[in-house]
Amino acid sequence: MRRILPIICLLTLGVMQAQKLSVLSYTEYIAIVKKHHPYVKQANLVLASSEAKLLKARGAFDPKLSLDVREKQFKNTNYYTRLSTGFKIPTWYGISLEGKYEKNTGKYLNPEASVPDNGLYSAGLQISIGKNMFIDQRRASLQQAKYYQKQAVAERTLQMNQILYEASLQYFKWVKRHKELQLYSNMLSNSKTRLDAVRKSYEMGDKPAIDTTEARIVFFNRKIALEKAKLANTTAKLELANYLWVDQVPLELQDHTIPEIGIRKSLSSHLNLPNNTNNLNLHPKLLSLDYKEKSLAVDKQLQQNNLLPEIQLKYQIINESLSPIQQLETDNYKAALGIRFPLFLRKERAALKLATYKLEAIQWEQEATRLSLQNKQKAIVEKIEAYEKQLLITEALLTDYNTLLKGEERKFNAGESSLFMINSRESKLIENQLKAIALENSFLQAKSELFLIMIGKVL
Repeated sequence: MRRILPIICLLTLGVMQAQKLSVLSYTEYIAIVKKHHPYVKQANLVLASSEAKLLKARGAFDPKLSLDVREKQFKNTNYYTRLSTGFKIPTWYGISLEGKYEKNTGKYLNPEASVPDNGLYSAGLQISIGKNMFIDQRRASLQQAKYYQKQAVAERTLQMNQILYEASLQYFKWVKRHKELQLYSNMLSNSKTRLDAVRKSYEMGDKPAIDTTEARIVFFNRKIALEKAKLANTTAKLELANYLWVDQVPLELQDHTIPEIGIRKSLSSHLNLPNNTNNLNLHPKLLSLDYKEKSLAVDKQLQQNNLLPEIQLKYQIINESLSPIQQLETDNYKAALGIRFPLFLRKERAALKLATYKLEAIQWEQEATRLSLQNKQKAIVEKIEAYEKQLLITEALLTDYNTLLKGEERKFNAGESSLFMINSRESKLIENQLKAIALENSFLQAKSELFLIMIGKVL
């Protein structure tokens, strides 16, 4: 935050003089985007939503207290008054612990509900045998919620990386436009110096009038090119401002703010690219698919469980008081047994087939995604290496073109060349300088693409 605050002041207040340039570095720019951009906030909601779903799934195992009071009075006669209170504690292993207290009175009380005058206590458990013994909807939902939370972390990383990747491309575009603006500004200055020199030579009778016309044409062309570069640079800054927010307030770049020019040399350290380019296991896309596969495997296990007969066993010891366990009379109890089983299991068998197909589909998607990432990574690595070689060649070319231009200027001053040749040499130099700027921009984009393919965490 200490590094971000000066940038915020730089962007919003504009208290510095216009002629004093201030650099908005790539690191500071990405820090602002990562912390304040609305899409980043939206990505964080995915994780918050998964945590809420996990909390909801855990709620299925919350202990429950119950109270039930029923009474009937008719013609001054108490038909019955029934009081029932208790608790139920579900466990992970499919066993529910239960405790209950009943006190029932009344002239027409159902004999089954008759209890001692002080009431009746009961404690016991309920067990599922067969269906729901090893897994049920409650346990499946909790397991899937845990996998969904981990999947949400991976999905959030994917969204964050995509946002920061797009923001990076816009920053690189700004760098490109700024360098083009610098180039045309320098070339305009050169053409103005040359025009003034040719005019003086003409006035002194050393140069023909046609040279001043040619120098003036070049000057005006450079001026038009500079105005176009200014417009492109302003547009790039405005597009960059779409990614600059602080506390839900959009920011605007001041005129004296410029990008980090030497970004190419430091980009790898900014992106935190891993050393091992062959390890894709931690890629958020593959992690997301892995957790989705585990969630679908739980669903398949649940559907297999539904093919078993449902057997519910309930057993409770009853007693007139809350006596210690050793004083309980095990001969006093309540028990229940329930069995349910569909005859054809068509619904259950169909659900199992669907779960199996979904699981197979995600497994195929995993393999296809892994291969796609590997091939994309190889292609981008090859592209980066090609760009690096081209940049070295381009730098050598620019040195040679600049040498030719300087030599042509010396020959012109000595009266051995023409203004046409100088302009021709300079046009070639400008053409290749623009190619070098575009090539550097492509290199920066490729580096960011490699980050998007390789990395398992945000910038």
